[in-house]
Amino acid sequence: MSPDTPPNVEGNISNFEKAVQRAEALSRAARQAAERSTQTALESARQAEIMGEEARVTAENAAKAAKQAVERAEKLVAEAQERANETVRIAKEAIAKAEEVARRPHVQGLRGGRRPGGEDRPGGHAGGGIRPRPLAGGVGPR
Repeated sequence: MSPDTPPNVEGNISNFEKAVQRAEALSRAARQAAERSTQTALESARQAEIMGEEARVTAENAAKAAKQAVERAEKLVAEAQERANETVRIAKEAIAKAEEVARRPHVQGLRGGRRPGGEDRPGGHAGGGIRPRPLAGGVGPR
């Protein structure tokens, strides 16, 4: 130090240098903390982007699966409707045939039974013209 410098100034310079060094150390620590914070924020943003993409893909797959399920259900309903329509058609045909047969006059056997006028046919009885045959050995009704 020079002889003209007061002794107090020397202590002030030393304190100033210490303060500068301390400020530089704090500045470095602040820069490092800022870098870590920036890296953490970037990593969080990357993870959020990845999770967003995964969520989008999952949502698309869910929508696709739902659409396929609806299409399968619609197909099954259409097939069931076709089968039901076919069943109704067949039933109507069977009913129509049964009604047609029911409207036809009944034809009795050639022997026995009643004539349309209500009288018995020759050679038979009112029971429809079927007579029991004797059992083997001549036993049974005649």
